[in-house]
Amino acid sequence: VIFAGDFAQLPPVSGRKLYDPTAGIIGMSPKDQRNGLGRMAWHQVTRAVLLRENMRQTAANSEDDKFRSALINMRHRNCTTADIQFLRGMVAPSGAQDSILADPRFRHISIITGLNAERDAINDKGCEKFARDTGQILEAFHSVDSIGDGDDDWYTPRRSGTKRWVTDLKDSTKDLLWGLTHHASDNVPGVLRLCRGMPVIIKKNHATECGVTNGGEGTAVDWISHQDADGNNVLDVLFVKLSNNKYTVQVEGLPPNVVPVCAETDTIRCRLPTDARLSIKRSQVRVLPNFAMTDYASQGKTREYNVADLHNLRSHQAYYTALSRSSTASNTVILQGFSLRHLQGGLSPALLSEFRDLELLDDMTRLEYEGHLHPTVTSHLRFPRIAQFLSTRTP
Repeated sequence: VIFAGDFAQLPPVSGRKLYDPTAGIIGMSPKDQRNGLGRMAWHQVTRAVLLRENMRQTAANSEDDKFRSALINMRHRNCTTADIQFLRGMVAPSGAQDSILADPRFRHISIITGLNAERDAINDKGCEKFARDTGQILEAFHSVDSIGDGDDDWYTPRRSGTKRWVTDLKDSTKDLLWGLTHHASDNVPGVLRLCRGMPVIIKKNHATECGVTNGGEGTAVDWISHQDADGNNVLDVLFVKLSNNKYTVQVEGLPPNVVPVCAETDTIRCRLPTDARLSIKRSQVRVLPNFAMTDYASQGKTREYNVADLHNLRSHQAYYTALSRSSTASNTVILQGFSLRHLQGGLSPALLSEFRDLELLDDMTRLEYEGHLHPTVTSHLRFPRIAQFLSTRTP
């Protein structure tokens, strides 16, 4: 089994971190037990290879050298005064943000932000701006909502244990659900506004072999739709031209890199303005406009032009994730400034210990590959193996 990851980037949205020493110790729920088993399995990994070559920021100039240095220090939450000064030079000046974002390089670039609510607001404005810029009319495609079976037929107010059974969706309820923001309906849009050429991001794994994956980016090329009984447009298939694909995808009958994304029915839980929860069945194409994305959605991407709003990012890992998407310093813009507490102060003891262990495992793996690992280093568990290795070192 081969694992690939980076603890300097964002931890899981839910669940415990692999390097959390309390995982599986506090609490005895099934979830806590699974966390403990996961940590136990992770500690049986005794070989590691740390990839040290920067394959994203490869430009050879003084500005990019400073950028690389700042990112390396940011990984360890240990930025220097020079790093801070350099990063401040990337911040859009107050009052000049609109003109910078109007630059053709950045005008329709997706902004990395920390909150889904911010993402939805930016996407809403971005759709209108794109339609104006291209002289098109936004088409609104409504979801098909229905009550599910069994336990999906009720919603529970947040602070009440009373189940309220729903027998049908009234027109007023449908309108309420369609009016919710995307993040309030599990990122399955009630109303999806589109026009041709608009940037979109796929929000579900449909066909990984074709690049139709959660987080995949592209542009809307065309669609197949119909009207429901009330005259609302309903999307059946959206044709998306994938961007930044590592290889060309050819679907029979379609141009290169154009793939169909079909509407699917999923059970989602909507958060109503009253803070109640309503579970419904929703049929919709699983894409969103892509004028903004969260820090989590940006992971794994390389961005030629990168705009990041660091204001609501919650950790040094989020800062590093957002800024390290850039391929060059000159095409990176930071909005609203940033907090020094996410750039200085050092790592938590747990994360620092994890980095130390991985460095030692990397050293042992290299020596084992070269045939120079001491024969007494034989344990199949992490901590005993590290102890054996350290005991062989000359003081």
